[in-house]
Amino acid sequence: MRNGIRRALFVLSLGLVALAAAEITARVDDWIRLGIPLGRTPDYDHDLKYRDWFGIRGRPNGRYRQWQLNNFGFRGPDMAALKAPGCRRVLTLGASESFGLYESENREYPAQLRDSLAGHGCYEVVNSAIVGVGIRGIIRLWENYSARFRPDVVLLYPSPSFYLAGAQTKWAPMPGKPEAEHELSPRPRLLEQLHNVWETPAFMQKRRLERWIAADTAGKPPDWFFTAPPEDRLDLFVADLDSLVKSIRARGVTPIILTHAMRISVPPRPDDQMLLLGWRRLNPRATTAALLGFETKAAQRERDYAAREHVLLVDLARVMSGRKEYFADFVHFTDEGAATVAGIVARRLVESEQTALRAPPQATPRVSARH
Repeated sequence: MRNGIRRALFVLSLGLVALAAAEITARVDDWIRLGIPLGRTPDYDHDLKYRDWFGIRGRPNGRYRQWQLNNFGFRGPDMAALKAPGCRRVLTLGASESFGLYESENREYPAQLRDSLAGHGCYEVVNSAIVGVGIRGIIRLWENYSARFRPDVVLLYPSPSFYLAGAQTKWAPMPGKPEAEHELSPRPRLLEQLHNVWETPAFMQKRRLERWIAADTAGKPPDWFFTAPPEDRLDLFVADLDSLVKSIRARGVTPIILTHAMRISVPPRPDDQMLLLGWRRLNPRATTAALLGFETKAAQRERDYAAREHVLLVDLARVMSGRKEYFADFVHFTDEGAATVAGIVARRLVESEQTALRAPPQATPRVSARH
């Protein structure tokens, strides 16, 4: 009996030592590769986002794994508050598609746009995108923070599917005061390391997503679901986009709208089904038909709005949607996809500015670029 207890305690001790060694190894690996202090608790939201009095902005000098922010909390190299004399400053507003998620280091589309514009004069590109922020959060970010950096051009790449989430009729309350600086409580890093390297088999991913969707939709009445693109949400999407465009123009800045592109084709291919499940997990109210229809209709609404309000439009949806090589998941770009965005935007931007220079001083040219 005693021998059995001793063996059990010995095995348990070995297991604890192995776990401790693995945890230490994970921390040392993070320290060597990423410069994360051994005793620190890294966290995506805490390390890259700062909750100011008006809402969320990037944390100055924030860093989480491969993502690093500059001295003002923008993704990209450190910069001066005001642009260099003789330069044009281009600022991007959007969510994770613009911030960059799956691309290699310095291959997100704003970084590649910086390279694409290098041969056309002095351009500065500032990536002011924030992961997970819809148009209303972008408006607050622009008006209360990003506008102070005085760009000449603002690129708008809004994510329509945010409008298929919960209630959209009211603005979220502002925090009221900035967050206090604080460190997170300690937690193991080994699980995060395993999550980064372990690829769950497709059948397990499918089963897990289906369980999550079933849990999120359990007990909901039929009228809770969006079975077709809700027109009132499309109206709200355009109304918020209009508020943002007007706020940008009120500061003497040129807005450019980029229609939202997606990997999934309409109708979807058989190999799109897993992506659709992952997308629906984020928007459980929307059926597949509603998700795809909303994206399609939102892009058309953006085209109509741009033509009506004389806003320059770069139609990424028409050029890129359904092209698997451009996307790492349903909406986020690969390196090739980000390069394609950068190339299209650079051409349109340079063309529009050359057109404006050739126009008579008294004229107000109507610019509506389509690809």
